[in-house]
Amino acid sequence: MAIFAVVLNEPNEELMARVKEAFVEPAHFQLTDHIAFVRSPLVSAQVAEKIGLRKGDSQIEDATGIVLRVESYSGWNSPALWEWLSSGEDGS
Repeated sequence: MAIFAVVLNEPNEELMARVKEAFVEPAHFQLTDHIAFVRSPLVSAQVAEKIGLRKGDSQIEDATGIVLRVESYSGWNSPALWEWLSSGEDGS
């Protein structure tokens, strides 16, 4: 299953609520009020559409941002994030 980063230009409560609803824990990890990660077999365009970040009937008009497929990662952050990112590497 792929990991996607949902990165909003500005915080949007409605969109983050959709992320939580569409990708029920443990399939999502909200890092900040405008960044979340989701684990899904979908492609990035389908993830964006599902959460309202793509033109169409489900679009959230005032939400702007991007959905990126995460191929690799590095940096310094919360241990909880690293644990979540690595939890699906073995297929779990």
